[in-house]
Amino acid sequence: MEELGINTNFLLIQLSAIAALLVLPVASLFDAVRKNLNGLSLIVWVLLICMIPVIGSLAYWVVRPKGNNSL
Repeated sequence: MEELGINTNFLLIQLSAIAALLVLPVASLFDAVRKNLNGLSLIVWVLLICMIPVIGSLAYWVVRPKGNNSL
């Protein structure tokens, strides 16, 4: 890939960032809906995850709100 002027190490960093921007928020939203959170709590988490995708998703996974389906 170096012949084409593509730095593979930097490409892996970029692909990781894209994956974090796409996969993490989607997984967080699915988990929030699956937990059957009450209306206000669900709305706040969905807005936070949609407005600040990476930070909101990380906050969601750190706090892990308890829902009706929690273990």
